[in-house]
Amino acid sequence: MRKPIRQNGFERMGMYFDMRSVLEGAEPVRPDILTFGEDGALFYRGKVNSIFGDPESGKTWVALAAVADELRRGDRAMYIDIDHNGAQSIGENLLKLGVDMDTLCDAGRFRVATPFDEIEVEALVADLVAWGPDLVVLDSMGELLPIFGASSNDADDFTAVNRRVLTPLASCGAGVVVVDHLAKGADSRAHGPGGTMAKRRSPGGAMLRITVSQPFAPGRGGKAHLNVFKDRHGGVRGQVAHDKSREPLIGEFVLTQETDGGLSWSVQSRENVTVMPSRDTAADRQRKREERVEQLLSAEHKPASIREAMRFLKCGQDAARDALDEAKSRLAEAAA
Repeated sequence: MRKPIRQNGFERMGMYFDMRSVLEGAEPVRPDILTFGEDGALFYRGKVNSIFGDPESGKTWVALAAVADELRRGDRAMYIDIDHNGAQSIGENLLKLGVDMDTLCDAGRFRVATPFDEIEVEALVADLVAWGPDLVVLDSMGELLPIFGASSNDADDFTAVNRRVLTPLASCGAGVVVVDHLAKGADSRAHGPGGTMAKRRSPGGAMLRITVSQPFAPGRGGKAHLNVFKDRHGGVRGQVAHDKSREPLIGEFVLTQETDGGLSWSVQSRENVTVMPSRDTAADRQRKREERVEQLLSAEHKPASIREAMRFLKCGQDAARDALDEAKSRLAEAAA
């Protein structure tokens, strides 16, 4: 007899979902990992989530806080460390965050691994699917893709790795939190993590932009602002529904050094945060530029000249020229 397959939290027999079992008694998809306040949370269980930002912006501390939160609730967590943090550093920081030694040394509750090649990654994924952790942190995407010989700028490469690694982990019920890096180019930073646009499309959970507001340093902690970049189900964005901005501020992640040497963390609600000045208009200009390029790429009859592009996009000459040049460049790359 064929066994049912578990996918996205539901069982299916063969190719198709039983929609009655999916819909009857179904509740809205809500985040419930890294909880704070009365009903706040940052990440979704059974989904791929992503956090991105500059180096030393607090990304790893946010990921470790999520691990500590899960372990203190009695759940199981996995840290896939391919960003060279080191098992010792991860363990010591979790101890400082209040996780006890027995829990960290219990392989039934917590595991750390540093796979070195494609074979080890796939073996690790198979083992984790069988184990069924509640949370998997993957640090970082920038280190994972080269293991498979994949380019961060190639949509097909990223999609293939995503399907082989991240999708199976989320499908077995784990909340997956992927650490990623912000794009380096000044104009592309508004568009999130560096590399292909497929990175922005693939997460089924939340994508958060992390921006340091007080540098993280040993002995004094640090602070970082958490902004919603993408939220497929709306449960994170709904926590700040009154903010209609493109990337609303959820709050501020605060890491505090205690007198006994330990560390505590909290997420301060946006009402208690001094909001940073809005990013300069370069971000908005880049967003509009990208929208124009996408309009040109998706046009049934693509403008061939700047004048045609101006009429089609309803914009000025410089903006039309820039968008047309970029669209032509992307088409040429795709055809190469």
